[in-house]
Amino acid sequence: MKIKLFFLVWIGVMPVLNAQDNVSTQSVLSVEQVKVRPVVDVKNKEYIDAKEFDDILREAENKLKMDKSQNKKLRDYVFEILPIKNKMSGEEKMKLALDMNEFIEKYPLLAIKIYDKEIELNPSNPNAYYERASVYYSLCMKEFEKNSNNKNFDKTYCEKYIVDADNALKYIKSDKELDIYGVPFRMKIYSSKGDIYRFIYKDLQKAIDNYNKAIKSDVFQPSQEYLNRARAYCDINNYEKAKKDLETYLKRDFTSEATRMSETYDLCRRIYRKTGEVIAGCAEKKLLENSDEFDKFLKSAGLLK
Repeated sequence: MKIKLFFLVWIGVMPVLNAQDNVSTQSVLSVEQVKVRPVVDVKNKEYIDAKEFDDILREAENKLKMDKSQNKKLRDYVFEILPIKNKMSGEEKMKLALDMNEFIEKYPLLAIKIYDKEIELNPSNPNAYYERASVYYSLCMKEFEKNSNNKNFDKTYCEKYIVDADNALKYIKSDKELDIYGVPFRMKIYSSKGDIYRFIYKDLQKAIDNYNKAIKSDVFQPSQEYLNRARAYCDINNYEKAKKDLETYLKRDFTSEATRMSETYDLCRRIYRKTGEVIAGCAEKKLLENSDEFDKFLKSAGLLK
C-alpha cells in the first residue's frame, strides 16, 4: 500500500500518551532532537511504498557505515535521502514543519523500521529500544482506547512495548542518566511499564512494583511517581498507603497553588469520597464535592478554557 509522503524539518520528541485518570505526562518516553534538511509534501504526485522505504533504509545504512565521523544516526540519513529520491520541482514543494511526533503519528510502522535497523546495527543501544518502545506504547494505548469495552483486545503492541522497555533498562548504566529534558531515563521507563500493567493488564501488583522501582530510580525527590503509586493503591482500596504517598507528593515544589490542586484533584477527591478526609494541600472540601465548581476555579486560574 502506498503512503503519501510527508516530510519534516526537525526530528523531535515522541509523544507520551496519557492512559486515563490523569496519569503523569512524564510517564512517557522521548527521542533526541536532530536537524535534517527541509522537506516537503507534494499533493497527489509523490508517493512512497514499503519497498521504496526499505531501499532508502539500505542506502542510509551504507552511508552511515561510510561516515567516519560517527556524528549522525541512521535516521538522519533516511530523512536526507527522502527528498532526493522524490524529484520535486520548486513549484510542487510545500514546506511543512513536521517533527518526529507527527511522523510517528502518521507512519508508526515506518518509524519502527528505522529503529529496527538502528538496533540491528547496535544491539546494545538503549535509546533505540526506548524510542521503538515509545511507538509501541502509543499503538498499545490506541488499541486500548478503541477497545475499552473489550478485555480481550489484541495486546501485541503492548507486549512488544514491555520487551523493548526491558531491553532498554538492561543497557542503561545508571539512574543518573537523563533524557534531553533532564528527566531520569530509568524512572520514566518503569513509570510507563507501571501504566501498562495498571491499565492494560489490570495487574495492580506489577504496576505497584514498577512504580516502586520508578521512585527508587528517580534522582529527583520526592518523585512524581508517588502520585501514580497512590492511584494504584486506591485501585486496591488501600487508602492509608495512598494517603501517605499523596502527602509525600504534595511536598514537591509547584509553580502555583492552582497547579498543585489541578495535578492532585482526582486523587484527593477519591480519598475524600472514601474516607471523608481532606488532605492538607488538596483542594478545599467544597471543590472536592463539586467538580463543576472546581472547573470554574481552574478557569479563573487560567488552567482550563
